[in-house]
Amino acid sequence: MRELPDKIQWRPAFCAAAELELRENIKELDLISEYNLSKEPIRIDLLVIKESEQERILKILKSF
Repeated sequence: MRELPDKIQWRPAFCAAAELELRENIKELDLISEYNLSKEPIRIDLLVIKESEQERILKILKSF
């Protein structure tokens, strides 16, 4: 039987899902995975930056 890893790498799947959800406005957005908020150790899973003030984003992503 194969042992499961201690940690599951879920961030790539989360970022890909967020990109799919925001695909209508993807040209106006920068998505940065695992953005460091400071030198150590605080970081967020995904930073979304809206490039244009004229475009509206209609999707709201919620974390559960």
